[in-house]
Amino acid sequence: MAGCDNLAICVPAGPDAAAKALAATRQFLLLAGCKDETGAHLAIIVEEIICNIVDHGRPPTDDPIELTFARTARGLRLGVIDGGAFFDPRSADMAGELPPERGGGAGIALIRAWAEILSYERRGARNHLLIELPE
Repeated sequence: MAGCDNLAICVPAGPDAAAKALAATRQFLLLAGCKDETGAHLAIIVEEIICNIVDHGRPPTDDPIELTFARTARGLRLGVIDGGAFFDPRSADMAGELPPERGGGAGIALIRAWAEILSYERRGARNHLLIELPE
């Protein structure tokens, strides 16, 4: 294991949120010495989650999205806290909900295929999501 097993960052909930979150993801992956495939999956998941928060959850732009990255005994853990609309990815039935030109729920399907959603809860006006990717 390399020198960094955790990283926390806040990104503004605006149009460049995904780019900033991906930069933090790459930094964590580099410092933690993660496997290529798992790292690629984590980067895609981060991009999907952040884009969904900004595009669909519409959090206030002055309410940052909090990201935490950690290496665990099982793999890589990602925590996301945001002030967007309620959305529990564990119970979302994506069949037919979104038009195909917008991805049709493909991001949620990828998250479910590559990671375990450990928890989701709404605390006050904020969503708290915790996922883990096996390594």
